[in-house]
Amino acid sequence: MHRSDPNDVPLMTVHALKKHFPVGRQLFSKEPKAWLRAVDGVDLQIHRGRTLGLVGESGCGKSTLGRLLIRLLEPTSGAIKLDGEEISNVSARKLMGLRKRFQMVFQDPMGSLDPRMKIGESVAEPMYLNGIGNRREKVAEMLEAVSLSPEIANRFPHEFSGGQRQRICIARALTLEPDLIVADEPVAALDVSVQAQIVNLFQDIQQKMGLGYVFISHDLGVVRHIADDVAVMYLGKIVEQGSVKEVLDAPAHPYTRALVSAILPPRPTGVRFRPPVSGDLPSPINIPKGCRFASRCPMAKDLCREEEPVLRRVANGQHAACHFT
Repeated sequence: MHRSDPNDVPLMTVHALKKHFPVGRQLFSKEPKAWLRAVDGVDLQIHRGRTLGLVGESGCGKSTLGRLLIRLLEPTSGAIKLDGEEISNVSARKLMGLRKRFQMVFQDPMGSLDPRMKIGESVAEPMYLNGIGNRREKVAEMLEAVSLSPEIANRFPHEFSGGQRQRICIARALTLEPDLIVADEPVAALDVSVQAQIVNLFQDIQQKMGLGYVFISHDLGVVRHIADDVAVMYLGKIVEQGSVKEVLDAPAHPYTRALVSAILPPRPTGVRFRPPVSGDLPSPINIPKGCRFASRCPMAKDLCREEEPVLRRVANGQHAACHFT
């Protein structure tokens, strides 16, 4: 598998990125009652030819972060740089031109395709919106790139299986020859037998085109297979990040250890190596003081409830936000 040098200039750099959503309105005021802090200060680097796996529980902010990266959402604050160029506050006109460079593949392929449009029209839609000609030839090329026959261009989405529809969505994402694809749970809605085929397809495309991927998933098994680097997200922040080997083979943060333990095979006695994470995710409207994981962490001390830890390099080489690693 082709992998770029992680020391190369990053394709995308994210610094202190935040997205806060207003919740409700105060009486006789335009001010919101509260703020939902979906993404609350994230730093990331994404490299060409490499896949960053973004993992965490539902509600931790993964999907919001993915949409921020490709500017489907406006950030509250922070910086997003594409090849060193700031794109988090560019004009709508300039953003239109930049959109050719990043695309998104969503979880539900049927929901991503207009049932009234033929496959060829759906795949060609990004080219049509960007005024690009020779669409018929490009559609045929992209369908072949995802191992589908160009002859299906005149058929409709309901005629295909979930795996085939996801291939069509991937073909559409490739038509503008982007540098970055954000894939948000792209295999979660598929049968297990089909998931491996789609993951392998993503890898084959990356080898041929040198794309950077952000692969959002709750499935650490899939992430281990496809990703080079991993960022673990909890309640709007990254709590651990590093290479797949560093993070998944020797997790440093208690939250990551709990996630990894949940996919480990049980011992012969039937007892897992570590208990999976317990308790509920705190509300992103009412972020707890100190470490955000303290209320669920078996290692938590008074310090954890008073002082928020910062990401720092730990013994195995990854970065983790924990006072006691």
